[in-house]
Amino acid sequence: MRLVLLGRDANRVLAFRGSLITAAQAAGHEVFAITGPGDANTQAALRAADVAWHAVPMDGGSIHPLRDLAYRREVERLLRRIRADAVLAYNPKPLAHGTVAARRAGGGRVVAMVTGLGHGFVGGSWRERL
Repeated sequence: MRLVLLGRDANRVLAFRGSLITAAQAAGHEVFAITGPGDANTQAALRAADVAWHAVPMDGGSIHPLRDLAYRREVERLLRRIRADAVLAYNPKPLAHGTVAARRAGGGRVVAMVTGLGHGFVGGSWRERL
């Protein structure tokens, strides 16, 4: 089976999805990650973990429709090429646009996971907590 992790930050894939990656690989599955760009250390760590990584630029803090459409089209193109059996999307932009791209690309299951509480559910300003 081919499992694709669809998130925002390349440097957080192993930190937050490392145990999932290890378990999937132990079960004989191939693991792919589609995220925003990452640095050389992150790329090396993903290669060492045997994760096929693809960088797709995204403007995570905006709602620019043309950039979002470009992001969705690129993710869809990659998913068609990878021929994913399952896609796990997390983080807001991959949830909103990546799940649509995964459905349009056809194939396997698409799972959306909202992580954390989000600043909208915690009292006070999010800037106060930084």
